[in-house]
Amino acid sequence: MLSGGILLLLTVLLGLLALISVIFSIVYFANGNRNKFIWLAVFIISLAGMIVSIYFLAAKISNRAKHFAETLNNRYAKEVNVNSNANYNFADSIDSEQLHYLKSIEPAEFKNKIPEQFYNYLGFADYYRLPLKYPFSLHCEEGLANASLYNEQKVQLFNVNDNGEENCSLNNISEFAFDETIFIAKLLKKDAVTHNNLYCIYYFTGGKTEQFKSLHEVKLRAKELNFTVPIKLTSCAEYYELLK
Repeated sequence: MLSGGILLLLTVLLGLLALISVIFSIVYFANGNRNKFIWLAVFIISLAGMIVSIYFLAAKISNRAKHFAETLNNRYAKEVNVNSNANYNFADSIDSEQLHYLKSIEPAEFKNKIPEQFYNYLGFADYYRLPLKYPFSLHCEEGLANASLYNEQKVQLFNVNDNGEENCSLNNISEFAFDETIFIAKLLKKDAVTHNNLYCIYYFTGGKTEQFKSLHEVKLRAKELNFTVPIKLTSCAEYYELLK
């Protein structure tokens, strides 16, 4: 098919020819000139050619406009998609050693029933979500300095607000450790006078909490409870890297 520029030029030339031929046709018909039908034929042919040329030119312009709109829309959609996902945090894989451990201590009644997002959705922008033994996770607001413990048994979609998660009333967690039965936390308890570091044990089953003044007391109690992993308290930032 001819290019748009050629079609435009052809339309203009045919228009000029149609204009000239109609003028000569009128003059020749008025004077009874024997060439009047020749100019009439030229007018009809040039007019028909101009109409066909205009049709193809309009079709080409329409196709160009449609292609431009589709390209712009696709580019916008890609930018929106990139921008909408850029701030989400996901585990790079589901094969990290820490995630394998979490799956190994899943409660038997939830085997093969846990949404995959529980393990790989790690938050949005400066909000972080750190999965523990199902259905528990830590939520960190405005960075990884401290966290709150949540129960997410009722959650199906983890990257939406108001999704059924329940706060376990254990906040300001700065460091922690856990096994399949208990969660050990170092808490930063803030009040108007001073900042006191406290320790606690949270029972995954039943939600009971015990508080202690020192890590030594916690270790003694954890030993009594047959804590199954070495007691090495981990910060939220360190744990986040284990999940990645």
